[in-house]
Amino acid sequence: MGQKEFCIQPGISNPWRVELVVEPGSIGYAELSRLLGVTREEFDRAEAAARQPAGGLYRDRVAHFRAALAAARSYRRISTEMVRTVQPDFWAAYYEIVDTASHLFAADRVRGDRAVAAAYAEVDAALAETVRALDPRTLVLVVSDHGFQPADAGIRRDYGTGRICRTSGQCGP
Repeated sequence: MGQKEFCIQPGISNPWRVELVVEPGSIGYAELSRLLGVTREEFDRAEAAARQPAGGLYRDRVAHFRAALAAARSYRRISTEMVRTVQPDFWAAYYEIVDTASHLFAADRVRGDRAVAAAYAEVDAALAETVRALDPRTLVLVVSDHGFQPADAGIRRDYGTGRICRTSGQCGP
């Protein structure tokens, strides 16, 4: 297996060791069961979906979450290694796992809280590891497009226009 390329800033890419990339297949049943409470049958369906061509894993919520978890772990390892070795003047990373878990599971009364909490824990650990590797004088900003309202805050969808509005009126009529 050859080296993979990761963009460090637009127009500049550096090869990073392939062992820093976490493959979805390395996240097994025991871990997904602990994080999401999946059954063996659900895990096996996710495995089959991940083997399908052209985005089959996105049709299965467990497979999709597993891929996002692997991506978050890859970003964590690559970011931390980059910060330690390059000591960049500016560092930014996007962890999609909270967004993905929220969209996949927020309405799921059985798994929603557990999935979103697992996603936040994953990002918290990634940020903590990277921050420890940064110069202590570094200003760290964390932004999110989730977490400002509880999952049951009364989101409704107007299917006629496709707009999503909160019942509190924050989004307008």
